[in-house]
Amino acid sequence: MESHDVSSDEVTYKDSKAKILAHLNDYGFWIARKLVSTSILTTIAERSNLYFQRDHERFGSDFLEEINENEVLRNAPEYDHIFIELLEASTALDEIIAESLHKYAIIHNYNLIRLSPNTRSDMLGHQWHRDVYFFGPRIRTAINVLIPLQDTSSINGATQILPGSHESKNLPDINEIRSQMTAPSLELGDVLILDASTFHKAGTNSTPEPRTIISLKYTLSFFTQQYDFCRSLPVDSYADFVRDRLGYQVRVPESLEQFRVRREQRRYKWSIRE
Repeated sequence: MESHDVSSDEVTYKDSKAKILAHLNDYGFWIARKLVSTSILTTIAERSNLYFQRDHERFGSDFLEEINENEVLRNAPEYDHIFIELLEASTALDEIIAESLHKYAIIHNYNLIRLSPNTRSDMLGHQWHRDVYFFGPRIRTAINVLIPLQDTSSINGATQILPGSHESKNLPDINEIRSQMTAPSLELGDVLILDASTFHKAGTNSTPEPRTIISLKYTLSFFTQQYDFCRSLPVDSYADFVRDRLGYQVRVPESLEQFRVRREQRRYKWSIRE
């Protein structure tokens, strides 16, 4: 692979699909500038303290800290319909998922993650990790989508990435990490797309304010979701493409009677499509 400064390499949605996919294939990530609605993101940012407050009231702050869940809001659409509005307004993002992963890919998780100032917890995100098993070079089974709710840089803990590590089974040694690691700066509306097998971690937030991001993971349709969105959310009221991304076409039948119906009535459809 030809070497170049990937930290300054910006790929926008206006670039050709071939260039976007080549960058993702070679380096395991790419950046889409101004891809999603800044007005929706601003509203989510304004409400984010309330979301976390409700979550801590619901489960208890001490318990969430005990299980290392105090920095993450799980199943964000359960707390506000605006997270669905973001998906419905992000058709370009949906096209990217279809191109880079699969047209029948589904959302595995949809979370809000907060990085507090000058803290380090035992949460996985603070360690070098990948978000899917390594199945082999050039085998992509999942895509991470990280959407910041404010401008991010190395100062407030921008996500650190090891370019090309999606091609390796094991985490590189410390010297290679130090020489290869990059932490792309993002502005509101930008989206960081990661092959989920690319090693990455949260940076250190050296500012007095928390750094918050929306974290989505898309997987191939036969992967089990982290959360059963179709049971917890009113998906029938959503745009068809959003409903399907949330797993509507891969719902598991609860009985043989539910399974043995006409094809168009089946809950689990996408396994038998082309």
